[in-house]
Amino acid sequence: MMQTAFILINVSAGKTWEVIEKLKKMEEVVEVYSIAGEYDIIAKIIFFSLKTLGEIVPKNIQNIQGIERTNTLLSFEVHKYKRYEPCKKAKELEDSGEEIKLYELCKRCKELEDCIYGRQVIKRGIEPAPSFK
Repeated sequence: MMQTAFILINVSAGKTWEVIEKLKKMEEVVEVYSIAGEYDIIAKIIFFSLKTLGEIVPKNIQNIQGIERTNTLLSFEVHKYKRYEPCKKAKELEDSGEEIKLYELCKRCKELEDCIYGRQVIKRGIEPAPSFK
């Protein structure tokens, strides 16, 4: 089962965007945010075991040039999750401009209750295309 951790990161002055670009390329990193406050960046990572986490942080993350300090927060369980990005099929339909198929996909999705993206697609609805005849 996949586990989740959040890595709070301090970086050297002027290095935030360089570090973010390197984090974005890492497979285990699923979200990266620049933030205000005591830390400069927060990264959400997924992993299979504590042993894996123990390899990811020191070998992959802490070795990124510009990172000065990290603080790892281990998540015990998710209490609320809402998907706000399209699933793979919805993304394909969106990219190809197939709005009607996208609407139909979201309308019949079994995960709609937890999908902000799908609810927005349905809320937006399908506007009839103007006729130019």
